[in-house]
Amino acid sequence: MLTMTKYTTSHSSRQRSLVAAAIFAIALLVVVFIAAPFAASAQAAAPALTSAQIAAVDRVSGYLNSLQHMEGAFWQKGPDGTITDGQFHLRRPGRIRFEYAAPQELVVVADGTWVIIKEDADATPQRYPLYATPLNLLLTDNVNLRKDAEVRNVEQLPGTLKITLADPSGEAPGNITLIFDDPTLKLRQWIVNDAQGLQTIVVLQNTKECVKADNALFVMRDDSGPQKRR
Repeated sequence: MLTMTKYTTSHSSRQRSLVAAAIFAIALLVVVFIAAPFAASAQAAAPALTSAQIAAVDRVSGYLNSLQHMEGAFWQKGPDGTITDGQFHLRRPGRIRFEYAAPQELVVVADGTWVIIKEDADATPQRYPLYATPLNLLLTDNVNLRKDAEVRNVEQLPGTLKITLADPSGEAPGNITLIFDDPTLKLRQWIVNDAQGLQTIVVLQNTKECVKADNALFVMRDDSGPQKRR
C-alpha cells in the first residue's frame, strides 16, 4: 500500500491537504492518508453489517462498475478552512483528472498506468503506480467495496446513503465517508477524517455521466516518464 510519505513530508500542510483530497478524492473507495508520518493507531474491529447494509454497499459497487464517464466541478474545504475548487474528468477504466482552479495550479492525472501529480507549471511531475494507490479501486474494471475496503458504517436516510470506509490493513488510520443520493446513487460528496482528527470535505457539482473525455486530458504535459498505456 502506498503512503507517499517521501513526497508529502517535503510540502506545506496546505499543499498536502490539496494533494490528499485530490488523490482520495473521488477516491472513493478506500483510504490511503497522504499526510505527515505518524504512528499507526489501533482501530476497533468493523461492526457486522446487516443484510440491508450489505445490499446497499453492493448496490454502490454495482453502480461504480457501470460508470464509464463522468465530469463536473468540485469544491473542497480543507482542515484549515481553506476553500478551493476545480474541475474533474473520469474515464473508466484507468483514467481520471483533477485540475484545481487559479490561483492553485495543482493537477492530478491517472493515465491508466501511473498517477502523476504536478504542483504547478514549472514543477517536475511526481509519479506513482496506479495499482498502488486508492484511485485504482475506482478505476479498476471490477469495483468491490466489501472485498477491497473495510466498511465501517452504512447509514441509510431518506434520499441519502452514507458509507464509511477504512483501510483494511490498518496501515492508514482514519476513514472516508462517501455520500450518495438515493436511490440514484449519484455521488454527492465525501468527507475524509485522518488519524489526527483533521477533516477534508469535497463536494461534487454539475456532474455529467454521458460525456466521453478526450484522451489528451489524461496525458500530463512535460511528463518524460515511461510510456503510458493507451
